[in-house]
Amino acid sequence: MSLLRSTFLMLFLFLSASYGQITITSGDILALIGESHLLEGDASGSTITVDVGSAGTNQTWDLSGISLPEPVELSINYLSPASTPFAADFSNANLAFSLPFDEFGFTGIGYNYIQVLSDQVTSLGFAADLAEPDSVFINYAEEEIVELPLAYGNSWTSSSVDTFEFLPGFGSITIMNTESSVDGYGTVKLKAGDFSCLRLKDETEEITQTLVEGQILFSDTTSSISYSWIGKESFLLAEIESQNGETDPNFSQAAFVQLTTSLDAPNALIDDGLVSIPENLVLYANYPNPFNPSTTIRFDVPEAGIVNLTIYDLNGRRITTLVDENMAAGSHQVSWNGHDASGISVASGVYIYRLQQMNRVLSRKLTLLR
Repeated sequence: MSLLRSTFLMLFLFLSASYGQITITSGDILALIGESHLLEGDASGSTITVDVGSAGTNQTWDLSGISLPEPVELSINYLSPASTPFAADFSNANLAFSLPFDEFGFTGIGYNYIQVLSDQVTSLGFAADLAEPDSVFINYAEEEIVELPLAYGNSWTSSSVDTFEFLPGFGSITIMNTESSVDGYGTVKLKAGDFSCLRLKDETEEITQTLVEGQILFSDTTSSISYSWIGKESFLLAEIESQNGETDPNFSQAAFVQLTTSLDAPNALIDDGLVSIPENLVLYANYPNPFNPSTTIRFDVPEAGIVNLTIYDLNGRRITTLVDENMAAGSHQVSWNGHDASGISVASGVYIYRLQQMNRVLSRKLTLLR
């Protein structure tokens, strides 16, 4: 099971009833908004020795002795989609979570968008706001995560198809089929303490096809078994995924392990100054670009004051002013619909958008295609 899907699946499950009689509803899931949790994981590919225990009632799963060869800390922040930069791109979402990251030369914030209904939870996709390199990335990939209400003994199957185009005519298709069941409840022992929980079992087959001009160049199939422990006072307590091709439900060699280390973590988006308190005036690349009929322009303001954002043509003539007002410090966004100050549509072409606060000026180019 992919890291993204597994994070989706586990991080929305809040257990509200008494021990052994656990039921999860949409209201429990939406109560996540405003929470932040800290986890430690290892997806380096190293073989990790584990004891996943047994299915059934009143079980005890002791995961406190697991040693991660290359541990990585992960902070999960749950948000209202309206407070995120890509809310307009995922208008049906009513829950989002963010993952600040700094890996492989890429730094920024990733946002996952979720739709929570009374009978199911669906992932709508993922977007990333990258500071290095300065760009944005959006992937629309609808996938059912879990059926609601959820309780011990529930089971379901789900399938998803995700496409990605690397270059024109060259891309991939990923088909994922998963059989899920809540196969036990009891107590999980972690370094952070002992927690009452459910155990969720996923058996997943993933088929990835690489295509050139619509023809399959090659195909790869992987399969795995994974377990996730979901706690009453928490959300994701622990997750263990087998090696590829594993068929033994009591496997002892894992490819991925993730363990909760704190249920009351600080919000990394605020504490790191990535959202609420920017350190510098920043003007981001507009999205989409090229665009028609409208595009979104995002910018960070490091301190309160008058901010001006104006569109110019390449000859320096002012087309329209989008912002000219006193603004609070923080992250902001506005849209431009390709009209001038009189409300008349402008011609296709390249335009300049210019951001100014006091003596600081930043500018970028955007392209309108009619």
